[in-house]
Amino acid sequence: MKLRNLLSAVFLVLAACSESETPKDDFLGDCVNHYRAESFKVALTTCTKAAEKESARAQWLLGNMYYHGLGTEVSDKKAFDWYLSAAQNDWTDAQYSIGLLYRDGEGVEKNVDEGFKWLKKAADNGLREASFEIGQLFYSDLMGEPDLANAIHWFKKAANDNHQMSINNLSWLYATAPEKQFRDAKRAMFWAEKLKINKDNSYMFLDTQAAAYALAGKYEEAVNLQNDAISHLPDDVKGDIREQFQQRLEAYKNHQAWTEKCC
Repeated sequence: MKLRNLLSAVFLVLAACSESETPKDDFLGDCVNHYRAESFKVALTTCTKAAEKESARAQWLLGNMYYHGLGTEVSDKKAFDWYLSAAQNDWTDAQYSIGLLYRDGEGVEKNVDEGFKWLKKAADNGLREASFEIGQLFYSDLMGEPDLANAIHWFKKAANDNHQMSINNLSWLYATAPEKQFRDAKRAMFWAEKLKINKDNSYMFLDTQAAAYALAGKYEEAVNLQNDAISHLPDDVKGDIREQFQQRLEAYKNHQAWTEKCC
């Protein structure tokens, strides 16, 4: 997934409030104020002056502006360079951004191991989104064979901080893991009940809740939830994904839990 597609709006919010840094001079104050006001062309000038004085926050904001084309043309390379400067100055959100850029090969040669290193720094600094992304790395094959034990560890770390996608993935793993040792109906239900369903995530979260109920032997509830999940599928979800939703429904009707295929 592309960072630009996922976080365009989030950067504008986080930039103003995610971390604090005492202004070293008026340039940083002006940088932040103009960024918040979305006066990006002016912000680009003032943030550059503050960044050159080693302000990590200004360096991160510059990375955002170059990455998203705010007040300037998009430049993944310049975005990477400024994010890296901020990350090296221990700015947590920049460490997260650098981790994703290395993972996806944007503005830099793709290097998943280096991406993991920076994501872990951000996670160790308490950023739950970084813990989630590390869980995703272990859940996928980007670092070799999927490692469900480590995926669960990192998802749980973010889930304990109420990160909803981590809660979803944790419940899904406990409900459907291909390896029997990881399946646990009680834990799947525990996390499934913590999901906060809204119009944007309903089909996904209902699908997860249905899987948890099925593993717990509550097939009538699982069927109802899966029918609800299918009814909330966006129109652009077609083909294999829609078919898998239907296959799970048929399994629950036949009093069978759903198990993901290995690898």
